[in-house]
Amino acid sequence: MGQADIRELAPSVPTAELIVMYDLLDHGPSTITELAERTGYAQSRVSSAVVGLCERHWAQTRSDPADGRRTIVEVPDEVQRRARHVQARNANEEVLQPLLAELPARRREAIMHALTDLHDLLRSRDHGRSPARDSTQEVHHLLSPEPPRQA
Repeated sequence: MGQADIRELAPSVPTAELIVMYDLLDHGPSTITELAERTGYAQSRVSSAVVGLCERHWAQTRSDPADGRRTIVEVPDEVQRRARHVQARNANEEVLQPLLAELPARRREAIMHALTDLHDLLRSRDHGRSPARDSTQEVHHLLSPEPPRQA
């Protein structure tokens, strides 16, 4: 996702916070040093961005059990889920919607069922368990033409 895309998602959030957030989403829990190395920002700027993310409840910090002097930053599960939803919706709007719109309704329904099955399999693999629920509604929501509702 480019900076222009990031800016559209959260116009009032500083760019450094968004870049650190996307880095955390891509790489998982990280130290301030790791974030600074990957983003190219100075450690002080990363630290400030992390403070902002924590104030927004988009990230949380904890001491590194291996070295209590280091801070590990992570994105809470619920925030990760919502961020992935936004990313999926953007992919839907840019790629899937126009392609699926050209297909007959019966074909779209078959594709949606296949995507639902794939979604469940990928989710279960990520969580190390078998698919526990039917995500048909979630996939239908992701592929629906209306924009997400703001809480």
